[in-house]
Amino acid sequence: MRQWRWIGITSLASLLAAGFILLFLLQVAPASASPEPFIFSIEPSAVPDDRDTEITIQGAGFLTPTVLITNTTSGMGITLTVSAVTTQTITAVVPAAKSVPGYYDVAVINGDGSSAVSPGALKVLSTPEVERVEPSLLPNDQVGEIIISGSDFLTPTVTITNTTSGVGTELEVPAFTTQTITATVPAEMKPGHYDVGVTNYYGGSAIKSGALQILSTPEIEKVEPDWLLNTQDTQITIVGSDFQPDPTVHVIGVGVLASTYVNETLLTAIVPAGLAVGKYNIEVTNPDGQKSPVLNDAFEVAAPTPTPTVT
Repeated sequence: MRQWRWIGITSLASLLAAGFILLFLLQVAPASASPEPFIFSIEPSAVPDDRDTEITIQGAGFLTPTVLITNTTSGMGITLTVSAVTTQTITAVVPAAKSVPGYYDVAVINGDGSSAVSPGALKVLSTPEVERVEPSLLPNDQVGEIIISGSDFLTPTVTITNTTSGVGTELEVPAFTTQTITATVPAEMKPGHYDVGVTNYYGGSAIKSGALQILSTPEIEKVEPDWLLNTQDTQITIVGSDFQPDPTVHVIGVGVLASTYVNETLLTAIVPAGLAVGKYNIEVTNPDGQKSPVLNDAFEVAAPTPTPTVT
C-alpha cells in the first residue's frame, strides 16, 4: 500500500512541475514575429517632375507601411502619401513639388520597424523644354521640316495647334536627340500661327506658344481684261486667292506694277502705256515673301489698228 502511494505522489509532483514550466514558457515566449516586407516591383518606374504621379509597389508583408524615396545623389528623402495598401500592394503619390530629377531608392517601412529597400528603383524625369523652332515660317503649299531645339527630349511626340481654331496636328518625327527634334509639317495646313508642343513618352510636356507660322501661298486665277492697247495706262483686275495687303505685282520682263489690295481674292494694278506688243506673264508676292506660281500669258498687249490713209 505504501509503494503505490509513493508512486502516485511522485507522478502528481512531476505533472505539477511540467505545468509550471509550460505556463512559464507561455508567459515569457515572444509572440510570433511578423514577416519581413519585400518589394517585387514598382510601376511606373519613371515619373515626370511636373505633376503628382501615383506609383504602385508590389511585394509582400506590407503592414501599416510608410514609403520613403531617397535621391541616390543628394541623399534627400521624401515621405510619400500612401493612398491605399494591402499586404501585397501599396499605392503612393510622388509629389512634383519636391521631386528633383534623378534616381531614387524606394523603402517600405512597416509599423513594427521592419523594412525593405529597392535601390534606384524609381527615376524622376526632367520636364522637356522647347527653346526655339526653326524655321519659324513655312508655306502651306508644300511639305516642310522644322528643327525643335531644347532639352530633355525622350521619345517625343510633336503636336502643332492652331492658335485661332484650336485644332491640333501630330507631326511625324523622323529623328530626335535629347536636345533636338526633326519634325515634318504636312502641306495644306491652314495658314496662321501655331503653338508647338513636345510630349515625352512618360507624359512630361512643354509648349512654345506661337512658335510656328504657316503662310498662305497666293494664287492667280485670271486677269481682267486680258487684252489691252499699249497707247494708254490700263487698269487690270487680278483674280485669285490668299492675297495679303500690300502685295507686289510683277510682270515678268517688265517690272513691278502699281497695285492696290482690294481683298484676299482681288487686286488691281496699272499696266503702263508703251509696252511692246505681245503676251505677258505675271506673279504676285505677298509681304511675307510667299510668291504665287507665275500665270503665263496673263494678258496680251496690242497696238491700235492704223487708220487707213485715203489718197
